[in-house]
Amino acid sequence: YCAEADCPWRVKFGDEEIIELADKLHGNTALTALSLGSNKISDEGTTAIAEALRENDVLTDLNMAGNLISDQGAHALAEILAANAVLTNLNLEHNRITDKGGRVLLELLKGNESALDTLHIGNNKISADVVAEAEDANQAAFRPPAGHEPPQLTGKKKKDEV
Repeated sequence: YCAEADCPWRVKFGDEEIIELADKLHGNTALTALSLGSNKISDEGTTAIAEALRENDVLTDLNMAGNLISDQGAHALAEILAANAVLTNLNLEHNRITDKGGRVLLELLKGNESALDTLHIGNNKISADVVAEAEDANQAAFRPPAGHEPPQLTGKKKKDEV
């Protein structure tokens, strides 16, 4: 995250530039990660990116941290990602999303209808409980099913094996 005070030299993209980019993303067959963090993207630009994801078959990682996204943008992303089979990682930290938008995204993360398995929503206007629930769901996505835990690879013998 690059705050304006920390990066005064950096050009920040707004909705107009992001809408133009989103138009070029339709039918994307090569780009697997896209970082649009620390810009001036609002719900309008977020909705344009969400629409571009409707036809996405390869983008797995989307970073939109540090923008001006509110619940409307969160809802637009959730609606599209519910049917998206490839996007697995979404970062929306440092935006203006409240519990309402956070819960919609959290339900998407916890459900089975999307490929999403990692959601970052901290440093928004979201309660600590919702953020913690998202972090728990992120960790659960990478836990093996019960009874399928990997063996310990520490190289040390247990006391009863000596």
